[in-house]
Amino acid sequence: MTPPPASIIVRLLAGCLVASVALTACEDRTARQQTAARSTISNVVASYGTLRPLASLASDPEGLDSTRNRLTALLNELSSIEGASPGQEAAVAALSASMRSDLAGIAVARLSALEAEQVRARSIANSMIDASLLLDALATADEAFDVRNEEAELGAVRAAAEKGLANIQVAIRDLDGPIGSLEDANRDALAAAVALDQQSRDLKRMAVDAGAADGFPYFEQAAMKRREADKLRIDAARNDIQLAELEPQRRLAQSSADGFQSLIAAVGSAKSGLQQFANDTKARAADNRKTLDSLRGSVQALVKTMLDVSSGEMSQLYEQAGADLEKAASLAGRGAAPQSGRDGSTSAKLAVASARQAQAQMEWMRARGLQGSVQLLGRLVSAGGTLGDPAALKTMLDEATTAHTAAVERTKELLNSTVEAIDQSGADESLTAPIKVAVTESIAALSGATIDPSAPGKSGAVGGSGRGFGGAPGASGGEESPEAVLAALQALGDSSIEEAPRFFALMKASSPSARQTLAAMAVTVETMGNLLQAVEDTFGPGAADSPESKMVMPSTAFVDATVTSQTDTRATIGGPSMPDGRELDLVRSGGKWFIDADSFLGGLKLPFDPQMMGMLDAIKPMMKSAADDVAGRVRAGEFADAKQAMAAFQEAMMKKVMEGAASGTLPGAVPGG
Repeated sequence: MTPPPASIIVRLLAGCLVASVALTACEDRTARQQTAARSTISNVVASYGTLRPLASLASDPEGLDSTRNRLTALLNELSSIEGASPGQEAAVAALSASMRSDLAGIAVARLSALEAEQVRARSIANSMIDASLLLDALATADEAFDVRNEEAELGAVRAAAEKGLANIQVAIRDLDGPIGSLEDANRDALAAAVALDQQSRDLKRMAVDAGAADGFPYFEQAAMKRREADKLRIDAARNDIQLAELEPQRRLAQSSADGFQSLIAAVGSAKSGLQQFANDTKARAADNRKTLDSLRGSVQALVKTMLDVSSGEMSQLYEQAGADLEKAASLAGRGAAPQSGRDGSTSAKLAVASARQAQAQMEWMRARGLQGSVQLLGRLVSAGGTLGDPAALKTMLDEATTAHTAAVERTKELLNSTVEAIDQSGADESLTAPIKVAVTESIAALSGATIDPSAPGKSGAVGGSGRGFGGAPGASGGEESPEAVLAALQALGDSSIEEAPRFFALMKASSPSARQTLAAMAVTVETMGNLLQAVEDTFGPGAADSPESKMVMPSTAFVDATVTSQTDTRATIGGPSMPDGRELDLVRSGGKWFIDADSFLGGLKLPFDPQMMGMLDAIKPMMKSAADDVAGRVRAGEFADAKQAMAAFQEAMMKKVMEGAASGTLPGAVPGG
């Protein structure tokens, strides 16, 4: 909320002041008092006109402090006036109301800066919470890592290998005995055969030397030696046959033994590596816990600082600004001189409306900040004991939730007061109607979808000083009876995209998720409707594959539909042509009948995340620009199918977002602020 520059207010008040003073009779003591009052008022007006506009002091804390002190001094001067005429009293009231609004504006300027700091702090805290939860998950997983089963399995493998090796070694020993005996026997037999061969040769020579008659015995002995040698060689051959059978068994057994020994060595290496990995995992878990402890302390310190600022300086500023605006509204109501007639009363009532709307905007700013605190504290509570005492955090969450609800209700009360003041003003309806509609939509929206009071395109501030509140889909509409709802549905056209706003107007959402989903879909239709329609016109119904187009039921679905049941507050519509034989639930609210959005949206299971609503609002201008650009290209026949067109939109949207980020113009939307 930024009040009008003081110089503008002075000019507005000057005419009233001159008129009131001109009607004042200066007689006797009363005349002297009124003359003094006129002088004081003139001096205050002159001083007030020299003050710098608050808008130019936004980044000048010292200037704001100086202006606050001067405004307080001027208010003290006005409060010291005695014996003023009714016209002078009206001028004093109007001046005081304007100054009170300025004082509130100074407080709100500081509050805006503090709320922005709170948003940044919450963003940092949310990032720290994300990191903390990730560290906690990693540490928990690492701490749960247990190698005992693996070690037991490796131990079993090693034991089996050792047992197998022992058995093989027994078999080898059993083979080594016979093989060794046979080899020794062969060696001895072959050596003996060689010796017998030599003896046979020696005896043959002796037989030759002895002659034919005497040498025959030598020949017989030589033959005997030869037969003995042959027998030894036959025995060795038999042994070789046995060795040929035993030695492969020995080699196979040794190969198995070598395999078992390699397996035992591998198991030992694997066990050492597994133990090292387990030690490293425990060390990593300890490091993560240490980092988590540090982060926990930082989060708790940051949250404490935020809550201290909120309950300290910000609470005082909200109370101060609220009190100043309350006084401004009260004074504004007395700001019409009795002689000023209908015009003066109208101006006074509109001034009251402006003050009430400024109060509503301030309360909404408070509500948005509290909503951010609720979401942050909710995350901390959901984290269990990871980031603090759950009981203490739950208490803080409950308090913040209660305060947020109270701020929203107070905002609605003040907006209702704004409408009431506008109605009582008697001002030209052609001038006040847009303002009243915007405020009325805001009241309905606060009872429905979450809104952003600073969203562009929904001004409607009384006196032109405020930014107003945005509306919400389904905030108005409905029909007098279930039959009238059915008739409206039967009157829908063939184009699902074009009919979406009319369809939305027939819906009523009760739960926060349904309200936010409906609001998100309305924003999508508003920004992308041109593109979605171009895609469906070019490539056929349903080509856009959007939830919005799927949501709107065609009029053909209601050709033979009837109201199948009705109570005081509920009704259903059904018929043979209804898709999948489903019935449409209706609900009565505020004397009007609506489609029950909670039932309808729940049945559709639409892929909308309510937490994205804030971001969707923030990038809405970029979405519309990109969508309109690609819609023109679709109609020009640039794309072969809907998939290419939607991919081009995503590319164009990403380009605009990146350009906005590079230039610093990208809105930093954080859901819940």
